[in-house]
Amino acid sequence: MLNTTNEYLKISLNSGIFNDNELDALKEILEAYEQNPGKDYFLFEERQGSALLGFLIFGKSSLTHFSWDIYRLVVDKDFLEQPIAEKLLARLEDFILKDEKKAILRVETSTKEACAHARELYEQLNFQEGGRIPSFYDDKEDLIVYYKPIGITMPEDLLSHY
Repeated sequence: MLNTTNEYLKISLNSGIFNDNELDALKEILEAYEQNPGKDYFLFEERQGSALLGFLIFGKSSLTHFSWDIYRLVVDKDFLEQPIAEKLLARLEDFILKDEKKAILRVETSTKEACAHARELYEQLNFQEGGRIPSFYDDKEDLIVYYKPIGITMPEDLLSHY
């Protein structure tokens, strides 16, 4: 495993957001990315000098024509007030729209308090809540699916069908 993978895991652990199972899943994703970058996963990072401030790992949604999944968006907890996540998501949109006319971004998060910042961020960046599964992760901890159409212009009432 590369030292950079350890860096990604370290800031994810220090965020206090992810449990052991989620960190194990992230480790598997990072190892798959490391073995074949750009095959199933893509990764963007934001650094200040050599210090990792945040990263975004994402990939094309299987069985879709223009949908992408955001697997993890992590920002060092000491830099949450800086626009690190916003920069990473803007890079993601630019990356996709460079080759595609349209896309739908999808991300899953939780209703636990530690994820409140992430939910606020997605909503501020025009992600829409597309679904919710009650008590998915634990008792009274719901899964929330957010989505954001990019490069798509359509009436607001139709957006709810994407």
